[in-house]
Amino acid sequence: MIKQIIALIIKGMVVGGCNMVPGVSGGTVALLLGIYRRLIEALHCVFARSSWQLLFKLQFRLWWQCIQGGFLLAVFVGVFLGLLVFASILNWAFNEYESLTLALFLGMIIAAAWYLLKSLFPLGRVDVLWLVVGLAVSLSLFFVPVLSENSSPLYLVLCGVVAMVSMVIPGLSGSYLLLLLGNYTLMVEAISSLGEGAYQEAFAVLGWLFLGCFVGLIGMVKFLAWLLKHYERALIANVSGFVVGSMLLLWPFKQAKKIIDDKIVSYDYLPLDLTNQQHWLAVTLFILGAAFIVILQNCKPKIKVVKKTHQ
Repeated sequence: MIKQIIALIIKGMVVGGCNMVPGVSGGTVALLLGIYRRLIEALHCVFARSSWQLLFKLQFRLWWQCIQGGFLLAVFVGVFLGLLVFASILNWAFNEYESLTLALFLGMIIAAAWYLLKSLFPLGRVDVLWLVVGLAVSLSLFFVPVLSENSSPLYLVLCGVVAMVSMVIPGLSGSYLLLLLGNYTLMVEAISSLGEGAYQEAFAVLGWLFLGCFVGLIGMVKFLAWLLKHYERALIANVSGFVVGSMLLLWPFKQAKKIIDDKIVSYDYLPLDLTNQQHWLAVTLFILGAAFIVILQNCKPKIKVVKKTHQ
């Protein structure tokens, strides 16, 4: 029992940490770790009428079992710890070694895309259609202009809604959408402030963001539970397209092309140069990132989806 709880906390930390990286989807990581379906089903139970009836009748034990409370508590403790721990680490890594950090996560994303696509083989025409739709939506985000930072409560709630919706949908990066909305740096600094003891400044931002996340969670969980039950293949194919499209954002060899208000809004992408020692180091980290996903897949049941019927 203790080992299972520790394993869930560690998985939650990985999900939370990966959510901090623009271009990486926490939902995709949860799917690869084998906890996504159970997480959505448990969250669906939290907001179900039957669970609230148990709560109002003060049947706390049955309510806790109904919502899989132990599972949710372990995962969300891990997510919180992951956000807290990785916020400072990733902030440092991106500031000091951006290309190497991107290479590590690019390796993870490519391996993740392979396992997601592999779970759908053989691909049908409908699978390919949903994959292309996901790819198109993901690539279209690169043409969305980056907005300026805005710390007003209403806008922070909106950012929280958008971030949570994208986080629970595998393939969409909540951090990247926060980057487009202009408040990614504000969020990272607020989370880092928690570790430094500046609680008032942190919660002035995170309180409104968490409120938005809660609203977004309520709106999406029931829909995703329904999708997983009735259209799992379409969802996985769509997610695969999102993941493939996010690879461009994580390409490690690039330089700033356009800067507005101290924010990089576009890049010039450079090819791999095998005569450059830094590029070789990036390739090594790319392989390590891919190997990490391979190890995760070999330590848990493989991704299984509904077999195609009529396509």
